[in-house]
Amino acid sequence: MRRYENLLAIGSELQSFRGYLDMEDIKQRNSVQHRFDQERRVFVFNALKDSHGPGIARQKIVLELDAYLAEHGDGLGEVSFVKEQLLKHLDKQAGRAPIVRFVTRWAVPTGGALVTIAYIYLQVVK
Repeated sequence: MRRYENLLAIGSELQSFRGYLDMEDIKQRNSVQHRFDQERRVFVFNALKDSHGPGIARQKIVLELDAYLAEHGDGLGEVSFVKEQLLKHLDKQAGRAPIVRFVTRWAVPTGGALVTIAYIYLQVVK
């Protein structure tokens, strides 16, 4: 069984932002959404890589999250939220070529690393 704890924790935190949000709450929600998107992207990439097709990956996710819900009790809204988000992203990524999935998976970390290197380089050159 894959590890869903991070996704569930971030999903629960993300769902806590409801109702009126001031600017600080919106910034926090956007930060949490970004963390969730990153975690979801990595999870789906690994699920597609480890499975022999998107159908098998989809079945495993549904079965594992249903088992998690049965084990930990009903009323866990974050499980339904995470399952919906994972399946939606899985369907989106399944139609893409493996190289496009690879680029999607590594674009954010690579971009961040390049920006950091450029910043350090500019600080040293000055």
